Amino acid sequence: MNDKRRAEEEKAKDKIEAQERNGTVVICMDLQGVLLAPSINSSSSYFKTKLAVHNFTLYNMVTKDAVCYVWHEAKGGLTSNEFTSCIIDHLSSLLGANKIVLYSDGCVYQNQNSVLANTLSAFSLQRECEVQQKYLVKGHTHMEVDSMHSLIERKPNTPIYSISTMDYIPS
Repeated sequence: MNDKRRAEEEKAKDKIEAQERNGTVVICMDLQGVLLAPSINSSSSYFKTKLAVHNFTLYNMVTKDAVCYVWHEAKGGLTSNEFTSCIIDHLSSLLGANKIVLYSDGCVYQNQNSVLANTLSAFSLQRECEVQQKYLVKGHTHMEVDSMHSLIERKPNTPIYSISTMDYIPS
């Protein structure tokens, strides 16, 4: 219980710093549970036509802006390369940030791996900014990014578009 409380206090402290100090950005990030497209409730085609869609979301805890990186299983997997690409793409858009704090769960293939650590280190040197990675207590700490995932899951029949071809995939 102490770890949970300390993690929440640390996150609150970083959020206050970002609100009070220009150039500090606090982001929480997480992968949403697998979405299936299209949304078919019954019939023999239910299992034959499903496409696993992945949604990796980065959420700015101060501005409440969110970016969803969405891809399907035929276009990419769930390796450190996909997540690192999404994170660096997003961080590159944060102009004027001199301190970036990333909160995530301790999932190894997403966040706690040498590919991401080395890439963040190189990004930090190139951009001359500080990048911190902080991991929350597994299963016990709330992440604001979860509110985005909850909203997506509650919205029935949300259209999903394939980024590579901009084809509409009915849900």
